[in-house]
Amino acid sequence: MNKKIAMLLGYLWGFASVMAQTPESEWKIGYVSRLGEPARPCIGPNCKKAQQDFVSKLTKVCMYRDKASSGLVTRGNWMAVVNSPDKKLCQDVLFADIPAKVLYLEAPLMKSTGAFLAGQQYIHCTPDDGRGESNLCSPARPMYCKNPALEAKSSGYDACSSEFFTPYAENPRYRVLQPNSIGQAVRESKLIAAIDQHVVSEAKRAADEEVTAYHSAFENAKTLDSIKTFELKYANNDPEGLIAKLADLKRGLQLEQYRQRFASMRDIGEIESFISDYANDDPDAKLPAARRRLVEEQRKAATEAKRVADDNATNEKAKNLSELERQIIWCKRESVSARQTIEHENKIGRVSGYVNKMVLRQAGEIIVSCDETMPRNFAQYKRLGGMRSMTELK
Repeated sequence: MNKKIAMLLGYLWGFASVMAQTPESEWKIGYVSRLGEPARPCIGPNCKKAQQDFVSKLTKVCMYRDKASSGLVTRGNWMAVVNSPDKKLCQDVLFADIPAKVLYLEAPLMKSTGAFLAGQQYIHCTPDDGRGESNLCSPARPMYCKNPALEAKSSGYDACSSEFFTPYAENPRYRVLQPNSIGQAVRESKLIAAIDQHVVSEAKRAADEEVTAYHSAFENAKTLDSIKTFELKYANNDPEGLIAKLADLKRGLQLEQYRQRFASMRDIGEIESFISDYANDDPDAKLPAARRRLVEEQRKAATEAKRVADDNATNEKAKNLSELERQIIWCKRESVSARQTIEHENKIGRVSGYVNKMVLRQAGEIIVSCDETMPRNFAQYKRLGGMRSMTELK
């Protein structure tokens, strides 16, 4: 026996792909170690999201024994409840993929590949509390699964106490999957019929919620924006003709908005927008007045633009005149100073016999430059309207 157990230590956990056809319609039963786990290894956030998305779409079915029907030879008939909020009813749990018509049993399954257990699927349980508990991933232990979606569906179900597994005779720590017992429970509990009824109930609930939302949206359609939203949403699905019932309210709100916009027009943009928006719908014939207002505002805008341009031109002219005056006055003063420098240097030369020609050169350049630029600057000054004479500019 120890040798057989040692062989088990090398076995890997994985996806149990055995599928069994149930006698109920076209439904099948799948046995998996973890819901939504792919058959091939997959690593990365996209894989985890795909698994969580798959799990979130499953429907939980709680199964339990009806104690009222228990007796000497039976522990009670199997019962099935779909999406029950009462965890006490979840003696055993299956997860239904309704569109695919597959029932999943999730348990920390292993599969014997040798003579031991004859290739059957089994779970390993450690009897640490007198009844036996799984020491690996199960819906009762989402902390080992690291799967938020599974945790959300956790029901308190423990595979090691499930009637769908029976103890292995030679070693009770191993519990062997019994597919036939699952099929019997499905049939006896009329589980498929319960799922069908659940689908019908869910469809009716969804339809009722849609009608409630439809009426609520109608009742809340009190503004032009909310009416427009209602019309767009129910344009192709308006069973009670509520869009037509909003017509009078909509027209009244549109008329109120039309009058408010006309009264509040402040600039050319608002006036042009009003004229454009109501070109083909002018209930109070306000467009002629709006067009006259537009012409008047455009005239005012043109006048203001001309005034600004004139002010700018005047300011620019004054700036140019001021600069020309400064240049002329500077040249007149510098020319006088330069002639004084030349006279002074020549006086020194007559006494010392030496003249600093560099000083004479620099002074001469100033005089010549100003003699050339002053007439041009003064002529430009007079063309711009300068009022002072050359004599006054000093």
